[in-house]
Amino acid sequence: MAVLDHEPGKDIYESTGESMRSDDLQRCLDLRRADLDPDLFDAALAVQNIRRLIVAGGGSNDRLDEEALTPHHLAAFLARAVETANKTKRFEQEWRQLQRMVPQIQAAWERGQALFQEDLAHATANPEEMEYFSHIDFAEDCYAAVEARRAYPHDRVLQSWAASGYMVAWWQHFSSAVGERGGGGSDDKTKEKNHPGSMRCHSQNQTLAWLPMQKEAR
Repeated sequence: MAVLDHEPGKDIYESTGESMRSDDLQRCLDLRRADLDPDLFDAALAVQNIRRLIVAGGGSNDRLDEEALTPHHLAAFLARAVETANKTKRFEQEWRQLQRMVPQIQAAWERGQALFQEDLAHATANPEEMEYFSHIDFAEDCYAAVEARRAYPHDRVLQSWAASGYMVAWWQHFSSAVGERGGGGSDDKTKEKNHPGSMRCHSQNQTLAWLPMQKEAR
Protein backbone atom coordinates (compact mmCIF):
# COMPACT_ATOMS: atom_id res chain seq x y z
CA MET A 1 0.00 0.00 0.00
CA ALA A 2 1.68 3.18 -1.17
CA VAL A 3 1.40 6.64 0.35
CA LEU A 4 -1.76 8.30 -0.92
CA ASP A 5 -0.82 11.95 -0.65
CA HIS A 6 1.65 12.27 -3.47
CA GLU A 7 2.89 14.33 -6.37
CA PRO A 8 0.60 14.80 -9.40
CA GLY A 9 1.14 12.31 -12.17
CA LYS A 10 2.62 9.57 -10.03
CA ASP A 11 0.96 6.22 -9.56
CA ILE A 12 -0.57 5.39 -6.22
CA TYR A 13 -1.30 1.89 -4.91
CA GLU A 14 2.00 0.72 -6.40
CA SER A 15 2.43 -1.91 -3.69
CA THR A 16 -0.90 -3.56 -4.58
CA GLY A 17 -0.09 -3.66 -8.26
CA GLU A 18 -2.89 -1.28 -9.18
CA SER A 19 -2.31 1.81 -11.27
CA MET A 20 -4.30 4.99 -10.90
CA ARG A 21 -2.97 8.31 -12.03
CA SER A 22 -3.92 11.41 -10.10
CA ASP A 23 -3.88 13.83 -13.06
CA ASP A 24 -7.68 14.06 -13.37
CA LEU A 25 -8.17 14.51 -9.65
CA GLN A 26 -5.51 17.21 -9.51
CA ARG A 27 -7.10 19.04 -12.44
CA CYS A 28 -10.42 19.09 -10.58
CA LEU A 29 -8.65 20.68 -7.60
CA ASP A 30 -6.91 23.37 -9.65
CA LEU A 31 -8.62 26.64 -8.68
CA ARG A 32 -6.73 28.46 -11.43
CA ARG A 33 -8.92 26.81 -14.07
CA ALA A 34 -11.58 29.20 -15.37
CA ASP A 35 -13.86 26.30 -16.33
CA LEU A 36 -13.62 24.50 -12.98
CA ASP A 37 -16.99 23.09 -11.93
CA PRO A 38 -17.60 23.82 -8.19
CA ASP A 39 -19.52 20.57 -7.74
CA LEU A 40 -16.71 18.59 -9.32
CA PHE A 41 -14.24 20.44 -7.11
CA ASP A 42 -16.24 19.41 -4.02
CA ALA A 43 -16.23 15.78 -5.15
CA ALA A 44 -12.47 15.81 -5.76
CA LEU A 45 -11.82 17.54 -2.45
CA ALA A 46 -13.72 14.80 -0.63
CA VAL A 47 -11.48 12.13 -2.17
CA GLN A 48 -8.35 14.10 -1.28
CA ASN A 49 -9.44 14.65 2.33
CA ILE A 50 -10.23 10.97 2.89
CA ARG A 51 -6.85 10.01 1.42
CA ARG A 52 -5.10 12.33 3.86
CA LEU A 53 -7.17 10.99 6.74
CA ILE A 54 -6.17 7.45 5.79
CA VAL A 55 -2.50 8.40 5.60
CA ALA A 56 -2.78 9.90 9.10
CA GLY A 57 -4.20 6.69 10.54
CA GLY A 58 -7.62 8.19 11.11
CA GLY A 59 -6.37 11.10 13.22
CA SER A 60 -6.64 14.78 12.44
CA ASN A 61 -3.97 16.08 14.84
CA ASP A 62 -0.28 15.51 15.40
CA ARG A 63 -1.16 13.31 18.38
CA LEU A 64 -3.47 10.32 18.17
CA ASP A 65 -6.20 10.20 20.79
CA GLU A 66 -9.23 8.19 21.81
CA GLU A 67 -11.37 10.03 19.24
CA ALA A 68 -9.33 8.88 16.23
CA LEU A 69 -11.34 7.35 13.41
CA THR A 70 -11.61 3.56 13.57
CA PRO A 71 -11.54 1.20 10.56
CA HIS A 72 -15.20 0.43 11.26
CA HIS A 73 -16.13 4.10 10.79
CA LEU A 74 -13.97 4.33 7.68
CA ALA A 75 -15.51 1.21 6.13
CA ALA A 76 -19.04 2.46 6.76
CA PHE A 77 -18.30 5.84 5.18
CA LEU A 78 -16.51 4.36 2.15
CA ALA A 79 -19.44 2.03 1.48
CA ARG A 80 -21.72 5.07 1.28
CA ALA A 81 -19.15 7.00 -0.77
CA VAL A 82 -18.87 4.21 -3.34
CA GLU A 83 -22.65 4.00 -3.61
CA THR A 84 -22.89 7.76 -4.13
CA ALA A 85 -20.03 7.79 -6.65
CA ASN A 86 -21.74 5.08 -8.68
CA LYS A 87 -24.86 7.25 -8.85
CA THR A 88 -23.08 10.51 -9.66
CA LYS A 89 -20.46 8.89 -11.93
CA ARG A 90 -17.74 10.91 -10.22
CA PHE A 91 -14.47 9.32 -9.09
CA GLU A 92 -15.95 5.81 -8.86
CA GLN A 93 -12.55 4.17 -9.37
CA GLU A 94 -10.89 6.30 -6.70
CA TRP A 95 -13.54 5.49 -4.09
CA ARG A 96 -13.49 1.77 -4.92
CA GLN A 97 -9.72 1.66 -4.58
CA LEU A 98 -9.91 3.37 -1.20
CA GLN A 99 -12.57 0.89 -0.13
CA ARG A 100 -10.34 -2.04 -1.11
CA MET A 101 -7.75 -0.81 1.38
CA VAL A 102 -10.06 -1.36 4.35
CA PRO A 103 -9.15 -5.02 5.08
CA GLN A 104 -5.43 -4.15 5.30
CA ILE A 105 -6.20 -1.11 7.43
CA GLN A 106 -8.40 -3.18 9.73
CA ALA A 107 -5.67 -5.82 10.10
CA ALA A 108 -3.02 -3.18 10.90
CA TRP A 109 -5.27 -1.48 13.46
CA GLU A 110 -6.01 -4.79 15.19
CA ARG A 111 -2.32 -5.68 15.15
CA GLY A 112 -1.57 -2.38 16.87
CA GLN A 113 -4.06 -3.26 19.61
CA ALA A 114 -2.44 -6.67 20.05
CA LEU A 115 1.02 -5.07 20.24
CA PHE A 116 -0.25 -2.79 22.99
CA GLN A 117 -1.41 -5.78 25.01
CA GLU A 118 2.03 -7.38 24.63
CA ASP A 119 3.80 -4.22 25.79
CA LEU A 120 1.33 -3.79 28.64
CA ALA A 121 2.08 -7.32 29.88
CA HIS A 122 5.82 -6.58 29.88
CA ALA A 123 5.37 -3.19 31.53
CA THR A 124 3.11 -4.62 34.23
CA ALA A 125 5.96 -6.84 35.35
CA ASN A 126 8.41 -3.92 35.43
CA PRO A 127 7.39 -0.90 37.59
CA GLU A 128 10.06 1.32 36.07
CA GLU A 129 8.89 0.59 32.54
CA MET A 130 5.25 1.05 33.56
CA GLU A 131 6.12 4.53 34.84
CA TYR A 132 7.22 5.50 31.34
CA PHE A 133 4.54 3.45 29.56
CA SER A 134 1.76 5.35 31.34
CA HIS A 135 2.96 8.70 29.91
CA ILE A 136 1.20 9.45 26.63
CA ASP A 137 4.22 11.09 24.94
CA PHE A 138 6.39 8.04 25.56
CA ALA A 139 3.60 5.58 24.81
CA GLU A 140 3.15 7.08 21.36
CA ASP A 141 6.74 7.99 20.45
CA CYS A 142 8.67 5.18 22.11
CA TYR A 143 6.18 2.32 21.97
CA ALA A 144 3.38 2.74 19.42
CA ALA A 145 5.51 4.33 16.69
CA VAL A 146 8.40 1.91 17.23
CA GLU A 147 6.17 -1.17 17.19
CA ALA A 148 4.31 0.08 14.10
CA ARG A 149 7.56 0.57 12.18
CA ARG A 150 8.71 -2.89 13.14
CA ALA A 151 5.43 -4.41 12.04
CA TYR A 152 5.25 -2.52 8.72
CA PRO A 153 8.77 -1.25 7.94
CA HIS A 154 7.97 -0.30 4.33
CA ASP A 155 4.40 0.95 4.56
CA ARG A 156 3.74 4.33 6.13
CA VAL A 157 -0.05 4.04 5.84
CA LEU A 158 -0.22 0.74 7.71
CA GLN A 159 2.28 2.10 10.26
CA SER A 160 -0.16 4.92 10.96
CA TRP A 161 -3.09 2.55 11.45
CA ALA A 162 -1.12 0.17 13.63
CA ALA A 163 -0.07 3.11 15.81
CA SER A 164 -3.67 4.33 15.88
CA GLY A 165 -4.97 0.97 17.08
CA TYR A 166 -2.19 0.86 19.66
CA MET A 167 -3.01 4.28 21.08
CA VAL A 168 -6.77 3.70 21.14
CA ALA A 169 -6.06 0.62 23.28
CA TRP A 170 -3.69 2.71 25.43
CA TRP A 171 -6.35 5.35 26.02
CA GLN A 172 -8.99 2.77 26.84
CA HIS A 173 -6.72 1.05 29.36
CA PHE A 174 -5.29 4.07 31.15
CA SER A 175 -8.51 6.10 31.10
CA SER A 176 -10.32 3.25 32.82
CA ALA A 177 -7.43 2.90 35.27
CA VAL A 178 -7.74 6.59 36.17
CA GLY A 179 -11.49 6.14 36.65
CA GLU A 180 -10.96 3.17 38.95
CA ARG A 181 -8.55 5.19 41.09
CA GLY A 182 -11.36 7.59 41.81
CA GLY A 183 -10.35 11.19 41.35
CA GLY A 184 -13.39 12.07 43.41
CA GLY A 185 -11.93 15.38 44.54
CA SER A 186 -12.93 18.60 42.88
CA ASP A 187 -9.41 19.98 42.70
CA ASP A 188 -8.65 20.80 39.05
CA LYS A 189 -4.91 20.18 39.46
CA THR A 190 -5.60 16.71 40.81
CA LYS A 191 -7.84 15.94 37.85
CA GLU A 192 -5.22 17.22 35.44
CA LYS A 193 -2.54 15.12 37.09
CA ASN A 194 -4.67 11.98 36.94
CA HIS A 195 -5.73 12.43 33.32
CA PRO A 196 -3.56 10.18 31.09
CA GLY A 197 -3.28 12.81 28.39
CA SER A 198 -1.66 15.26 30.80
CA MET A 199 1.23 13.03 31.86
CA ARG A 200 4.54 14.35 30.55
CA CYS A 201 8.09 13.37 31.42
CA HIS A 202 10.95 15.83 31.16
CA SER A 203 13.72 13.26 30.74
CA GLN A 204 12.67 12.15 27.25
CA ASN A 205 16.20 11.87 25.84
CA GLN A 206 17.19 9.57 28.66
CA THR A 207 14.09 7.46 28.15
CA LEU A 208 14.56 7.18 24.40
CA ALA A 209 17.93 5.62 25.11
CA TRP A 210 16.60 3.44 27.93
CA LEU A 211 13.54 1.91 26.26
CA PRO A 212 15.27 0.23 23.30
CA MET A 213 17.65 -1.50 25.71
CA GLN A 214 14.67 -2.77 27.68
CA LYS A 215 13.04 -4.11 24.54
CA GLU A 216 16.28 -5.74 23.42
CA ALA A 217 16.53 -7.49 26.77
CA ARG A 218 13.12 -9.14 26.42
